[in-house]
Amino acid sequence: MRNIKAICDSFKITTGKACEIFGVTADELQKIYNEEVDLDSKGLYELIKVTQVSIDYIMEGKVTNANDRLVANYVSVTNKSMLIKKRIEELIFYLGSEGIDSSNYEFDILKLFNKDIDEVDGLMLLKLNDYKLYDLLKRRYLMKKFSVKTNEKVIYISDWHELINYYLVTYLFDKTITDPKFIEELSVPNDYLLEAYRNGGLKWNSRAILHLISIGSVLYYNSVDGKRVDILETKLLKDYCLNHIDE
Repeated sequence: MRNIKAICDSFKITTGKACEIFGVTADELQKIYNEEVDLDSKGLYELIKVTQVSIDYIMEGKVTNANDRLVANYVSVTNKSMLIKKRIEELIFYLGSEGIDSSNYEFDILKLFNKDIDEVDGLMLLKLNDYKLYDLLKRRYLMKKFSVKTNEKVIYISDWHELINYYLVTYLFDKTITDPKFIEELSVPNDYLLEAYRNGGLKWNSRAILHLISIGSVLYYNSVDGKRVDILETKLLKDYCLNHIDE
């Protein structure tokens, strides 16, 4: 027999009422709810009479009528709620083990996840502007896909790589995001950010600049014929940063 407790809960049958219907004590009822013992035939008959749940559902979990479906939906929602609660507890424990006090983030952290707590809203996470939190969640969870409408087309951002290399650089960096460690997530050269560091558009950070150079970002000037030419500024900038690594 399955889900006797769920059937009673679905129809708001209290412990006292269930004991009366089944002719059992509270201790005996708990054993039935825990599926340690089966409901006897008299109690089964009374349960079906009161709830109109089918014998097929009680014995095999097979949905055959509307009341079966009501109980099945209740079981599904309850199981999902238990799963979410378990995953939230796991998440809070995980953050604590990494030195992050979840009480500082709890509201935002819960909002970061979809209803099954298995994908993170990467855009919302970025806007928290906390690289350590971002790095921990990125390594543990998938990112929820979202779309960006441009003048020409709709672009779908579907993973952490695209979030950083397209969305962060295009829309957020130097506006919402200030932690230079996010720059070190970039894997695609970005001359604009390198120029922004040089001319003061971004707060100077030698490590971030060196990372941009290491992935191919270059400082250019426009020559007379319109070609973009590197005039050793990138190398000079790199040498300066190496000599001022902690700035």
